[in-house]
Amino acid sequence: MRKSTDIKREIFDLANFQVKLKPEDKEFKQNKKRIEYLNECVLYLETSPTEEFLEREVKRLEANIVYIDKQFDKWLSRQHFSAQAPHQRQKSKKTFEKESGIPKLRQQLKTIEFLLNK
Repeated sequence: MRKSTDIKREIFDLANFQVKLKPEDKEFKQNKKRIEYLNECVLYLETSPTEEFLEREVKRLEANIVYIDKQFDKWLSRQHFSAQAPHQRQKSKKTFEKESGIPKLRQQLKTIEFLLNK
């Protein structure tokens, strides 16, 4: 499991590197987003979650994503159209995932797995 001191050190290194970049650089924006993400991770670690708790959360989030994903066909059948073409189905799937909050769940999963060093 990662430690907040390691993440703070990475933030410090990125911030020092960021000073050398221009705000219009692509790398500047990427570093800024990475620093924001790492700051969220530090805040989460300051709540002192146990490794077992984080592992349970990973399992819970994965189960929620699978359950919601299985509901797609039911959701699609209730819509006023039938997505027969592959690109229509894919577009409908994106809409369903957005409405169901799957991107947020995946982001939480990604963050917890990052904290667990997976």
